[in-house]
Amino acid sequence: ELQQCNAETEKAQLDSGLLEQRLQHLEKELESKKRAQDDKSRMAKALEDKVKHLELELEEENSNVDLLTDRINRSREQIDQLRGELMQERAARQDLDCDKISLERQNKDLKNRLASCEGSLKPSANTSQLESRIRELEDRLQSEERDRSAQQASNRKLDRKVKELTIQLDDERQQVSDEKDQLTLRVKVLKRQVDESEEEVERLETARKKGLRELEDLHETNEQLQNRVKSLEKDIW
Repeated sequence: ELQQCNAETEKAQLDSGLLEQRLQHLEKELESKKRAQDDKSRMAKALEDKVKHLELELEEENSNVDLLTDRINRSREQIDQLRGELMQERAARQDLDCDKISLERQNKDLKNRLASCEGSLKPSANTSQLESRIRELEDRLQSEERDRSAQQASNRKLDRKVKELTIQLDDERQQVSDEKDQLTLRVKVLKRQVDESEEEVERLETARKKGLRELEDLHETNEQLQNRVKSLEKDIW
């Protein structure tokens, strides 16, 4: 019985040593897991900070997009206003063309009347009035020509300005679209990284809880074996 007790004691001590070694190994593994978890936590926190920073950048970009949209709207309003002015200028030019044609017709009629009067009658007060009327119409016609030239120059200037604003508006619209696409892609990538980090943290947390349960079980087993060893040593004595 003493030999059997010694054998059981040695076996219990051996089991206890193995359990202690296993316990030390699990403690080391748990510490390494804790360090890895801390690293993952720091990484997740850094990613969260990065996401917050990018969200702020996204808000700034959205505000910039809003500003660009306002600029585009103002440019559109300005283009519409310029187009309205251009239409008014074109209408005025058409009116000037009509007045010019009418004046040319009146001038031609007066010249014909003057020629007929000169062939049939001597110079008189009526002829002088006609000549002054013709000169007046010619001056008016020249003034209309100058106004028409100025209107044409103004129309060409407005056309160039409308084209420049249209090109600028297209460039700003393309820039806003490119910035939106880039920001959307960056946000998607960061969200995916955050989700992966959260999954890794949850996996490590589950492994840590499992390791703690195993460690508690080993502690209980170790205590039971130590109690058994003490009991066997007591029986041997």
